[in-house]
Amino acid sequence: MLMRHDHRARQTRDIAVWLNNYDGIPARDVPERFQWTFPILVSKHDPRTIYATSQHVWRSSNEGRSWERISPDLTSPTRPR
Repeated sequence: MLMRHDHRARQTRDIAVWLNNYDGIPARDVPERFQWTFPILVSKHDPRTIYATSQHVWRSSNEGRSWERISPDLTSPTRPR
């Protein structure tokens, strides 16, 4: 899960890159592999830009409203070195 909380407005919204729950979906059909404690980084240059990782690196430049994949599959054994 990845959520954004606005303390001033006391509102929380889901900003997850992908589905939050894969229950009942076979592992071979799960498109993104997030760990329980996947890395998340807020840009020190632009606080509206967020990075998150599965087997890919994702970037949002609008506080999590939409996400763009910015890397190849980093777990692939055939990736170029």
